[in-house]
Amino acid sequence: FESPITTRLIHDAFFGCLELKLSCPNDKLQGVIDSGLFYVSSVQSMNLYKVRKKSMQARPSELDSIISMLRADLLYNTKRFESWYLLGRCYSYMVEDDLIWTSDKLSTLEKKKGTAYTQRKAILCYLMSVGTFLAQRENKDIQEDVDNNLILKKVLEALGVETLNGYLKPMHKLCFQWR
Repeated sequence: FESPITTRLIHDAFFGCLELKLSCPNDKLQGVIDSGLFYVSSVQSMNLYKVRKKSMQARPSELDSIISMLRADLLYNTKRFESWYLLGRCYSYMVEDDLIWTSDKLSTLEKKKGTAYTQRKAILCYLMSVGTFLAQRENKDIQEDVDNNLILKKVLEALGVETLNGYLKPMHKLCFQWR
């Protein structure tokens, strides 16, 4: 999450060349992660958060446990593009909360930098999701491709929205600036 968002990074994502290779820990959690338990649990927790958010009962701190599960899932399996998307959604919800409910974070440049950093994380997660999907595309059969294309549309929409939100006021390109 420390890398800048450059045109080269975006290019690599859309050509399926954006990869994150980690050595597999192969410990007792590997089987649990491979079965998708952390991913499914994250999906359920995210759906619960969305329901609570609609009724205005959700807090951004509730996303911390979802982020932890998704990061663990990605640590053991970086090729699950859906997990990258969900992690990006978590960060987007945090940015949305900062922009809508905590306007004091927009009053000074120093306070905006925290929100911009979270926004950068969201954009990078969406780019990783796109890159991971496109890198795996040729290995999928047609039915899976149709289902995954629906998810890819959501990823691209979220990437576009977050990129525009970062470019326009009140954030005014701050998430694209490096250091």
